[in-house]
Amino acid sequence: MNAPPAAKDVNTSDDSTPTPAAKDLNTSDDSTTTTPSASPAPPPGGGPVPNPALANIPLIHLGVARNRLLKVWVGGSGLVMLVLVIRTLMDGFGEEVNDIWSWFIPLVFPTLSLMVGVLGGTAFDHHYHKMVRQSYYQVCIWLSSFYILCLFLTVGIEAVNPGPALKLFHVANNFLTPLQGLVIAALGFLFTNAQTAKGVDQQHEQGV
Repeated sequence: MNAPPAAKDVNTSDDSTPTPAAKDLNTSDDSTTTTPSASPAPPPGGGPVPNPALANIPLIHLGVARNRLLKVWVGGSGLVMLVLVIRTLMDGFGEEVNDIWSWFIPLVFPTLSLMVGVLGGTAFDHHYHKMVRQSYYQVCIWLSSFYILCLFLTVGIEAVNPGPALKLFHVANNFLTPLQGLVIAALGFLFTNAQTAKGVDQQHEQGV
């Protein structure tokens, strides 16, 4: 007679179907962890907090830019004026001397007066920390240098020109006058009151 089949052990586990390991709840996903960036610290001497968006834009101190521009104008226009003084003392202009000086003074002295007046107003400001973009400062330097060079060439050519001096100077006004207007427009943004300089700082803080 055949023996009955053995009963299956219900406590025996099937190793062929392993159960997945439980996920560790204490494990944190480092890939999704973000660290907030620290805000830039204010400069030691005070003033506006630098904007990271403008970190790669070269800037120059507004006072330094004004001083350098004034040196260009004083040096260049002073040289032109020296030539005119020598020609005047040697009686090189004759009866046209008054008309020639009336032609020269409006081309130089209004701009010089603006520069000296603005620098004098900020000479005693101990908290002067305004900044300006170096690219705009270079534009002002090149425009001023080119204008003064044209003025010097005009006076120099007159010294060897046999014709009337006043006629040559009036002809030169055709290019000197528009150049002067362009230079004054460029310098006007640098040599102005404190409100305009304050606006430059506000744009620097906002990243404009």
